[in-house]
Amino acid sequence: MKSIIEFGSNSCKILVCDAQQIVSDTRIPLRLLSQLDGENRLADTGLNKILRLVMQQKRELPESELILIGTAALRMAANKAEIVARIAAETALTYGYQVRKKKRNMPLREQLRGLK
Repeated sequence: MKSIIEFGSNSCKILVCDAQQIVSDTRIPLRLLSQLDGENRLADTGLNKILRLVMQQKRELPESELILIGTAALRMAANKAEIVARIAAETALTYGYQVRKKKRNMPLREQLRGLK
């Protein structure tokens, strides 16, 4: 089972899938873009929202592999390295990250096709 959490500028999309099908598809408002200050640093309130969602997903599906995707607000954040390090430290997730732009108008399901 995989849990894919996409943190967008305005909402978080959580997609849970097994080898055969999508089990759950949820969208939660986050408003991360509004949490960027004048220097494009993500405020602690925004980061705490992310941490709560990740920890909740870990509790609900402890055997699920978590894949976290950060889109525009996190790419723009001047403190993105600190954000990634704090998420790893506080959630005990190992990480590797890649910065890439989301393909415009392509649904998350399409972007994740073939992800194993």
